Amino acid sequence: MNNEHYEKFLKILKETKGIHNSLNEILKYDFIYNSNKIEGSTFTKEALQMLMEKI
Repeated sequence: MNNEHYEKFLKILKETKGIHNSLNEILKYDFIYNSNKIEGSTFTKEALQMLMEKI
């Protein structure tokens, strides 16, 4: 990914921060799910999302 595409991607992430079901939110849940899965967590993506929405 060249610098121009990277900057555009970051701009979109910043603009959509806080919007329900935005790319930012989807990436956040996927990152948390995958990092927890690596550590042996048995949470489903849906259960983890419900937990995160309560915080």
